[in-house]
Amino acid sequence: MRISTISKTLTAVLAISALCFTSCKKDTFITTDNTQAVGGEYSGELSVKGSAIKKYTTKFSIGGVGIELSQIPLDEIIPLVVKDSKQAQAALAKTPFGLLTMDYSAVSIESGIIDVYATPEQMKFDVLEDGKTKKVAVTFNVYKQPVYNAYTKLINFELQVTQISVDGKSVTAAPVNFNFIQCKNLSAK
Repeated sequence: MRISTISKTLTAVLAISALCFTSCKKDTFITTDNTQAVGGEYSGELSVKGSAIKKYTTKFSIGGVGIELSQIPLDEIIPLVVKDSKQAQAALAKTPFGLLTMDYSAVSIESGIIDVYATPEQMKFDVLEDGKTKKVAVTFNVYKQPVYNAYTKLINFELQVTQISVDGKSVTAAPVNFNFIQCKNLSAK
């Protein structure tokens, strides 16, 4: 009787330990270390939708300082700030692009797909109107969260202007969307 109990206990222990060392499926997710694959220099298409839809070729980087978008076209924003069309054109000639920096973190969600959680900072620049310098602050929201595909080396995301202020006063504006489409990581191996 005692041997039978020991035998059953030993069998149960072996069965449980076999389950502990067995996996149901091979884990194919990218490791946390591989989320660094998101970093690099990117090139792709930028579609800006405001009063009209305009397409641009864009370049930006993802890395140590965050996501640095140095080619944000201001042709949909400056006319909302500078009401005189001639002065708006002069301001655009002087400052055609703005710089937007975003903090980010990257999390692997499935094999080869990495979600990039971005938080835009305010884009700030000066504009001249009637001989006076005005301080402009543009607040962005992440409209479509960035998603990076490690196999194709592409990232897609969309930002939306939520507020524009001039010298601390809010300017009423229709939404302006910046859609980054099929942007290729040129640094990826």
